[in-house]
Amino acid sequence: MAESVRKAATAAPLHVVHVLMSLDIGGMEHGVLNLLERLDRTQFRQTLVCLADVHPRIAPRLEKAGVAWHALHKDPWKRDPAVLVRLWKLLRQLRPDIVHSRNYPTIEVPIVARLACRTRTLHGEHGRRFDEIGGLARRARFWRRLARRFTDHHVALGDHLRRSLITEVGVDPRRITVLYNGVNCRRFRPAHDKEERSAARLALLRAAGIGEEAARRIASQRLLIGSSGRLDPVKNYRGLLAAVALLPAEWRSRLQLVLIGDGPERPLIERDAHDLGLAGKVALTGFVADPAPLYRGLDLFLLPSLFEGLSNSLLEAMASGVAIVASEVGGTPELVSPGVSAELVPAGDAPSLAAAIADLLGDPARRAMLAGHARREAERRFSLEAMCAGYAALYQRLAEGSLADRGGFAPSAGGS
Repeated sequence: MAESVRKAATAAPLHVVHVLMSLDIGGMEHGVLNLLERLDRTQFRQTLVCLADVHPRIAPRLEKAGVAWHALHKDPWKRDPAVLVRLWKLLRQLRPDIVHSRNYPTIEVPIVARLACRTRTLHGEHGRRFDEIGGLARRARFWRRLARRFTDHHVALGDHLRRSLITEVGVDPRRITVLYNGVNCRRFRPAHDKEERSAARLALLRAAGIGEEAARRIASQRLLIGSSGRLDPVKNYRGLLAAVALLPAEWRSRLQLVLIGDGPERPLIERDAHDLGLAGKVALTGFVADPAPLYRGLDLFLLPSLFEGLSNSLLEAMASGVAIVASEVGGTPELVSPGVSAELVPAGDAPSLAAAIADLLGDPARRAMLAGHARREAERRFSLEAMCAGYAALYQRLAEGSLADRGGFAPSAGGS
């Protein structure tokens, strides 16, 4: 595709096809939705392809954004070569300028895309599965290295993932761009006043199924600590419960833990809460369509993950002006400054997590200081505008064929 054609005022929008395993509830998926909703339609035409399916709760957002989408109905847990044939046929019909796949479940997509229509291919690394925390398995390394030969460029959501692509997959550093996630700092913000904060605390407790009378009592008498995310082993919420159980009885009596989200570990978390004597201190909301108002009710946000790519929930907590304790893993140290905008603890270390929680619960001034710095960092470095600008520039350069010659971008805000 000639560069002069793309720069002409009358040029057709670049057609970008995003390929995911599924569009469900998760950080990466929300990032993709932000791109689908916000990229300039005069410059980009976007199509979504899910190898599996689109969650019914998400479909209305796609329709509202005017985005065409296709679901190929693959079983996410089984190999299905037939779905690659269906993808090949679909891409030959769509004839996109760029195919942007994400994470290991779509690792074969660049191969299929190149064979289908010789389009430009982009593959994003957003994190690691629970079984990849210690390094890539032989099979995963083989497929990533094979796909690398059919991939024009890679996106890494943090320098730690960039290094992994170089050392474990053998990607040329010039073919990697680091783009950070973005957060909507208008939606995710601190409460304007005491009345709004009180309302947010009640809303958080009601979302967790706590009755009105009990919610009002807890909101006025206890400190609210919590997290937001998929209830998945890599998030280590069971380790968080173990840390809360280690707190002195005085603190356990003064707090309420609320987990915003749903996922496969919910039954185990509920069982652990009972076994650890925390049944009345742990509440789960299940799926929440808009968690933004709920963050404003928290006194302390906790991210005990065993691994993180670039955590959207961490960015949301930062933008919401909540004090944070997080595991020092993955991309988290790239988002926050230890002791300035968050407290970081070793991953999987329940005693250290418990100590950090207790220290901050007993120091309201320090909580306020951390929260203020976190909010300012979110506004300065991780806006949605920067995210979209980063991807728009990447897509344009990839379509022009300039990335292979000049290398990638330096790390900057933006990502999905």
